[in-house]
Amino acid sequence: MSCLVLQNPIGAIDLKRCITDEVGLVSRDVCARPNTFELLTVHRQQAGDCDTLVTTCYDTLSATKYVRRNSKFLSCVNMC
Repeated sequence: MSCLVLQNPIGAIDLKRCITDEVGLVSRDVCARPNTFELLTVHRQQAGDCDTLVTTCYDTLSATKYVRRNSKFLSCVNMC
């Protein structure tokens, strides 16, 4: 009997819009959890877009920062 429980994703990141040059583990001042990485994506500014902790608005574009944690260090290193 397996203890693995599959859950539906709560969202998706469009990697075609990702502008992060090099993906790697973030420092502890960005996120205290280990095995955390960050992706930055851009999209055309939409009507409701405004500056928040994770989104920065520019003239015609908005940049959104995604900080994600991987529970297993080795798979995180392999992914990055």
